Amino acid sequence: MSLGPIERLTMRILILGVSSLLLWGCGIGGGQRPEIALYDLEPAGPIDASVPPGLIGRIEVQAPSWLATSAMQYRLAAEPGRRRDFAQSRWAAPPAELLEGSLRRHLTSSGTCRLRLELDEWIQAFDTAGDSQAHLAVRTVLTARRGTEPLAVHRFDMAQDAGRNAIAGASAFATLGRRLAADVAKWAADQERRNPRLAAVCAQ
Repeated sequence: MSLGPIERLTMRILILGVSSLLLWGCGIGGGQRPEIALYDLEPAGPIDASVPPGLIGRIEVQAPSWLATSAMQYRLAAEPGRRRDFAQSRWAAPPAELLEGSLRRHLTSSGTCRLRLELDEWIQAFDTAGDSQAHLAVRTVLTARRGTEPLAVHRFDMAQDAGRNAIAGASAFATLGRRLAADVAKWAADQERRNPRLAAVCAQ
């Protein structure tokens, strides 16, 4: 059965519509898709403390499964038990990897002790639509170079004003990374003052 002019026109419109949807779904028509912004902890700036020479030689940061992702996570005061992701913003790497790189740049001193950090929290918490804080919580463990027995343990809980969006949040976490490096350096120096043989113990 042949189609009339109206039927043929209707069929062409349907085919074009379906084709457009398929192209969009495959990404060919995705020129209008917003670009994903990637953030890191910014170039390392100076910190107001230094690690005693020869103390820390290896740094590693571990994270739980919910932080082993490049998603930039946040939570709202109205739903404090729910973690959300910024749709168009990502970390350049999982937070533990970014933090480890930052701490290595600031703290590594060809020493004998191993510094292990267990990341407990890394999230931007919004009290209102225009007001948030970046939260960082980490357990720091100092061990011998080849051992696992803790020689010193300390927990750091930190917060930093983080503005209203992911851009401000990334900047806040960069500040927290530098603050953490300074605080860990002071803590490590205090451990060595309490135990002048700490570096020697780590070398065993």
